[in-house]
Amino acid sequence: MTSLARALGELLKDNGNLQRLDKAAGGGGLLLVRGVGAGRSFLVSWLGAARENRTVLVMTYGAERGRALVDDARDLLAGEDIEVAYYPEVASALYDGVLPGVDEAAQRLRVLDRLAAGKPALVVAPIQAVLHLTAPKDVWAAARTDLKRGGHIDRDKLVHVLAALGYQRSPLVEAPGQFSARGGIVDLFPPTLPHPVRVEFFGDEIESIRRFEISSQRSLESLSAVDVTIVGPGVADQAHLADYLPPQSWFLLLEPMELEQQGRQYLDRLDQPAKTLGRQLYCHPRVGSTTAAPTNL
Repeated sequence: MTSLARALGELLKDNGNLQRLDKAAGGGGLLLVRGVGAGRSFLVSWLGAARENRTVLVMTYGAERGRALVDDARDLLAGEDIEVAYYPEVASALYDGVLPGVDEAAQRLRVLDRLAAGKPALVVAPIQAVLHLTAPKDVWAAARTDLKRGGHIDRDKLVHVLAALGYQRSPLVEAPGQFSARGGIVDLFPPTLPHPVRVEFFGDEIESIRRFEISSQRSLESLSAVDVTIVGPGVADQAHLADYLPPQSWFLLLEPMELEQQGRQYLDRLDQPAKTLGRQLYCHPRVGSTTAAPTNL
């Protein structure tokens, strides 16, 4: 099934502006696209379809715009094997006086987990979310654990690691970041997964792995293996989303002047040194050199 974004791109393949934009993707440098207006959702989706094997990071200056773009992109890219993900801003206990929301934190971790695994995606994020520090990429590499049916892992050690990383032990697992342990069964809900899993042990051998339903706590389908990333809130945040982007990733900036203003305000609130967003983002060694920067959208 051909997506609407790809079909529209085919109809507009002779458009000079799209041709120049497409050519710029392989030539590097900075490209300014003006006067896009209501076509920004198409532009974002077309880039995702045209660069399906690359990661595209779309930065907006507000959460409402970002979520609307994600909804539009998912509709325009329906039928494509392209992951469209929203990377939200989270509150900070240090700077905002409140704890991060569980759902927002889990959503961020799922995006980071995908990028750390080298899987391309179309990621939409407010500038505040991009600048918010997160766990270093090497921590993620060390935290990936492959649980396999028939494999061996010390059940008590797994429980200890979960608790040490800040997972909340609970009688019932009902939210990301929780785990429970009773006898030879360990239920855990890594924030990087859309569902919790139930691991049954026979000694140190994994006898079965099943997804389970939160509301009824009933086991669902059996799994032969599951990759989990065990990174909890105790890990020091010392990196940015840009650290996770593979080479040749695209930055798509929506309203770059607004982005810079919002970014400066965010950094001032965090009492960080005043730096230009260009230095902080574009000169990052893991960011590709090809950037499309629409204005007047």
